[in-house]
Amino acid sequence: MSPTVRYPTRVAVGMAMLALSLAACGPAAAPSGGQASGADDAQCGQQTRVMAHDLGETTIEGQPRRVVALEFSFVDALASIGVSPVGIADDDDKERIIPAVRNQIDDWAGVGLRQSPSLQAIAALDPDLIVADTRRHEAIYGQLAEIAPTVSFSSLQAGYRENLESVRAIGVALDQCDAVERRLAEHETVMTELAAQLPPGAGAVLFGVSSDTAFTAHDEASYTAGVLQELGLDYALPHTGEDTQAEMNLETLVTTNPDVLFVAGVEEGSLVGEWLTNPLGQSLAATSEGKVFFVDQNVWSRFRGVTASELIGAQAVELLGGS
Repeated sequence: MSPTVRYPTRVAVGMAMLALSLAACGPAAAPSGGQASGADDAQCGQQTRVMAHDLGETTIEGQPRRVVALEFSFVDALASIGVSPVGIADDDDKERIIPAVRNQIDDWAGVGLRQSPSLQAIAALDPDLIVADTRRHEAIYGQLAEIAPTVSFSSLQAGYRENLESVRAIGVALDQCDAVERRLAEHETVMTELAAQLPPGAGAVLFGVSSDTAFTAHDEASYTAGVLQELGLDYALPHTGEDTQAEMNLETLVTTNPDVLFVAGVEEGSLVGEWLTNPLGQSLAATSEGKVFFVDQNVWSRFRGVTASELIGAQAVELLGGS
């Protein structure tokens, strides 16, 4: 029988405590004028800022108050500095906004799916800033920019460190650079403390997402892999192509042979759950060592944000037997 972990009690309590802590100490609107390293820091504190981003340049006046976020990582970034978006592309499912972030923001209007948000719903909110994902929204960027000033950063294909730079850039767009730097300094402390709690010799880890028909492995350049590497873990799958994710069959998984396998999804009815019942799947090092862990897809895969990465780190530490 394959090992399954679905948020043990101590993890669930820890996640709840982290959510409460962030809600309590998350900064509200902070004085502007800080320095955002690597994110056009010279513009911090300027009334008019010309933001360079993936899809061009955007002029932003003052401090935007009505922000629409078209990816979950951007919602996380906004929540981290005490800004509640008025609209979110929440996939028509508010439960996809993880509790640790949902508890930090006010209620919002859904504007449809992340891959195809509703332009009409966005326009109805009269936003003064839209934050878009470069890969998902390049085709509609012009239409978004007609509605409100729009900045675009990589989220879907962004690595962990690239995501942190996007957070800094969002801080510049909002003229909230001091608040961003405080939150990121706190984040670095959290990640350092989590890394210190990991037991030595965990081996090479692999993360992927399993549905009932496919297993999508994330390589070392992907967001979640970056979080795990930030903790000091070795990663089993190198980056070899343009994309950071690719479907993997059982034979390739066995060849990769990770010592630890984190799977976003539910074991029962999933393809990986099926694999673990046959002899080839049971030959995996992770299976024989009891280190196949099924984890929450919203936290580990969809969100890709500062808060989410801390939750991933905390759960990884516990599942691997850390202090």
